[in-house]
Amino acid sequence: MTSSISLNNQTLRNKFNKDEFASAISDIKTIVATSLKVYDYQKINRLIDEYRESLIKFLDREPLKLAILGGFTTQPIAVTLRALLLGEGCLIDIYESEYNSFKMEVLNSQSALYSFKPNMVLFATCSKNIETFPNIGSSSDDVESMTSNFVEDYRNL
Repeated sequence: MTSSISLNNQTLRNKFNKDEFASAISDIKTIVATSLKVYDYQKINRLIDEYRESLIKFLDREPLKLAILGGFTTQPIAVTLRALLLGEGCLIDIYESEYNSFKMEVLNSQSALYSFKPNMVLFATCSKNIETFPNIGSSSDDVESMTSNFVEDYRNL
């Protein structure tokens, strides 16, 4: 027995093969509105990769370039975003930093990040990447100041 995503995947492949891109994109939008697992998004991404050039022609524009820089594994974010955005008619190419190397990538103008030339950068970090926390009992002004400093540090990278 095949899963529903496998059937949808074959249906999508058939539509791509027949140049029925509007219908395939509409189906992707419907599929991603359901509860999917990461491997389901990976299947959709493989189709996007396979038909990338045809999708560019159909959409009549170059893909948006998104860099995802993270302090943890960002692959689930990348495959999900790519499928969701194609469902909205936006093809994206994604660059992902190596695990927890996002600061070095930003600081090194010779890095693959700079070669990729993203239109947008998404910082996907976690609490492990926060170097200082407010003390228990800190005033709201102190917490706000620390938060502002943290955000400013990222803006200055």
